[in-house]
Amino acid sequence: MDISNLLSEEAAKRYGQLELLAEGGMGAVYRAWDSQVVRSVILKFPRGEKLEERSTIKRFESEAYALAQLDHPNVVRLFDLERNDGHPFIVTEDVSGVSLREEIDNNAFTAHQAIDILANLARGIEAAHEKGILHRDLKPENVLVTPEGEAKLIDFGFAMSVTGEHFTRMTETGKVVGTFFYMAPEILMGTSDATEKSDIYSFGLLAYELLTGQHPYAGVPLECICDLSQEIDVLPPSFHCENIDSNIDKLVLEMIDRHLSQRPSSSKSVRRRFERWLQRSDLMANEATKSVIPVKATPKRERKELPVIPVTANKDSSSGKSRKLLLAAVIVFMLC
Repeated sequence: MDISNLLSEEAAKRYGQLELLAEGGMGAVYRAWDSQVVRSVILKFPRGEKLEERSTIKRFESEAYALAQLDHPNVVRLFDLERNDGHPFIVTEDVSGVSLREEIDNNAFTAHQAIDILANLARGIEAAHEKGILHRDLKPENVLVTPEGEAKLIDFGFAMSVTGEHFTRMTETGKVVGTFFYMAPEILMGTSDATEKSDIYSFGLLAYELLTGQHPYAGVPLECICDLSQEIDVLPPSFHCENIDSNIDKLVLEMIDRHLSQRPSSSKSVRRRFERWLQRSDLMANEATKSVIPVKATPKRERKELPVIPVTANKDSSSGKSRKLLLAAVIVFMLC
């Protein structure tokens, strides 16, 4: 993808040589060195042929507006929204990490680590929801995991504000946005606008996949998922993953319930339930450690030294008696 016409001369000098990280149907992502503030950054550009589409411009503006309102450790930070002849590109922090999709494919986490990542994401999603921002495209590809195990939400290109005036649905009326197999049935069917609960559904699919390595509705046609009259049996995460208890099973199955009314009421409640599981898990681990009582070594008995009893030569007839008394004293001491 040629981006030479997307950077002004000033921006080209500022960001220097660009390293292509990813390219897709909507645009491309590059790593660059910002010589002005001396740091590594990520630049996100729309595809050149998409620049004439107003929806593409609005999507980039929307992502910038959404990120500008969020300052949270589990959401990628926005540095700037720049333009060249009206063509926008986004500048964000360079997160040192890999895609959650890659980590899932590599089966990289224990159950505890996976739930810790889900708690991270729940905090980021909650922060967005508290600002009236819906992500609308939650999936493993839109999460980065740092070497320290911290998770960050990225790609707010389909974000929607339920209260703000700067960015809305960015699509034509009735047009569905997002990734089909991570979208709630009510969104696919057009029976409801995007809500906090539709984000929770997508988050639940992500959670199930992280815990089990597979999508809960893998192989199920979309029309069956959307037909709420059809019963679809989903195995609980614990069927696939050890060390997952009924509390996590119940939470995740509630999150991916195809019936809107059956899902958790808010991302805050989801976050609290993940955190409670982690707290209980850590407490049980600590108690298990304490219950292992180390065997104390038997203390070494102190060796008693024999008393030094001075013996003087005595030719008196009583010397024999004295020796007998001395021997008796020694025997008594050793028996003590």
